Amino acid sequence: MHVTAAHLRAIANGPAPLAGKLVGPINRYAAEHDITTRRRVGHWLSHMSVETGGFTRLEENLNYKTAARIRAVWPSRFKTDAAAQPFVRNPVALAEKVYGNRRDLGNMQPGDGWKYRGLGPMQTTGRSNFQMVKNATGLDVIAEPDLLLDPDRGTEASALYFAKRVAKHADADAPIASRKAVNGGTHGLAEFKAALARAYKALPQDAPQRASLISPAVEEEPEAAPPAPAVDGLVAKSVKEKLSEVGYTEVGYVDDDWGGKSVAAMSAFENDNGLPITGFPNAENIALLDAAEPGSRPIAKARQNVTAKDIKENSPIVQTTQKSKFEIWIGAAGAALTTVYSAVVDFFGDAWDYLAPVREIATDIPLWAYGAAALLLCFILRNRFERIETARLEAEKTGAITTTPGQDGA
Repeated sequence: MHVTAAHLRAIANGPAPLAGKLVGPINRYAAEHDITTRRRVGHWLSHMSVETGGFTRLEENLNYKTAARIRAVWPSRFKTDAAAQPFVRNPVALAEKVYGNRRDLGNMQPGDGWKYRGLGPMQTTGRSNFQMVKNATGLDVIAEPDLLLDPDRGTEASALYFAKRVAKHADADAPIASRKAVNGGTHGLAEFKAALARAYKALPQDAPQRASLISPAVEEEPEAAPPAPAVDGLVAKSVKEKLSEVGYTEVGYVDDDWGGKSVAAMSAFENDNGLPITGFPNAENIALLDAAEPGSRPIAKARQNVTAKDIKENSPIVQTTQKSKFEIWIGAAGAALTTVYSAVVDFFGDAWDYLAPVREIATDIPLWAYGAAALLLCFILRNRFERIETARLEAEKTGAITTTPGQDGA
């Protein structure tokens, strides 16, 4: 589908002064990112129209003139006019207020709210989304966010985001879900629906699908798996800390690397909460994670009642501790016999002479004391192994470790 400046003006229902600069990049990046159906193009361009004020600007306008307007845009953050008043005609402070310290956006450092405010035709917002653009294009928009003010680069960023986060909702023609994927809520939904209606009226119908030219006997090459999404280090550390706090301790060491254990922990959290399994932080799972209480991970009843016997087969730790406890009992029995024997011999003084060689080595320590010490050591070691086994069993019950054949944890 080929988009023209006339299409953009029709969707904007106005002059769309940026149409001439955007139409070339729109056609180029639409083809590159499979935004080619009427629904996908319609949703993409309609979002652009809403975010750019009818294709008039490439930067989010945060210079609001009244407290009432600020409250209308962010009702959950500003409950009264008095709360919003300090941010009237104060775009930097407003950006920090509404976008700063937002784990879901990756804005974890001072100044991130303003630095990574909405830029480009679809108002790319948040450090994590700028990082996604950098990883995909090589453009260092983390260091230079204003690169997205260029129509070409900004359109590429918007196509990347749309293809990754919004296209599936466009395919279903679900305007509410589509808007939430772009805006995080339903702000601008009415404007989006109106623009979408104009887009469907202006854009041509999809061309009929051509019959496949590939012989049924010839198999197509399988598509390569998409690369794993990049996770900003600050976001990774923050999310891993929260996962561990909630009870997903399989996340491992809390650092800024999002590796296999992190993917497993997030996947478990998503599964427990009925979310699509992605294994990576996103706005939906982070919002739910932030709302979770510490230690609130749901544990299956069968796991809560597990015993050491249940996990022994696949747990080297339990196997070793139980074997060691058995060996300690043998040692304890030997030490006990030695102690009893020594006491009996000591009682019958005549037999004590037979132990003269031992007495020469340790004349001041009776033999029964050695036996008693050995017995005490056996009990101490057994207690240590008992505690190790108990801790391992508790980890299994709480889900901190899930036993797999031949290993403990992973």
